[in-house]
Amino acid sequence: MVEIKLFANYRETAGKDKIEIQINKKTKLRQIMNQIEKQHPEIKQEIYNNQKLKKNVNILINEKTIENQEILDKEIKNTDTIALLPPVSGG
Repeated sequence: MVEIKLFANYRETAGKDKIEIQINKKTKLRQIMNQIEKQHPEIKQEIYNNQKLKKNVNILINEKTIENQEILDKEIKNTDTIALLPPVSGG
């Protein structure tokens, strides 16, 4: 089972701070994101723009940032932890 941690407005939109999804071996992040959309369709508009992952969505796998261009094809293992973070700004 893979754990997806949700932060800030993603957590508020989904109404929970994490989602757990059962996956098979050699599951791509794209498949996991599709499951998240099915379970929480309200979060889709915050993560996607015209069926493409928004550039400002931060996705970490095991606490390491992966570039958005390659992220959806990344293979995920049952032991991995995924974190979805909205854009962060400071000042």
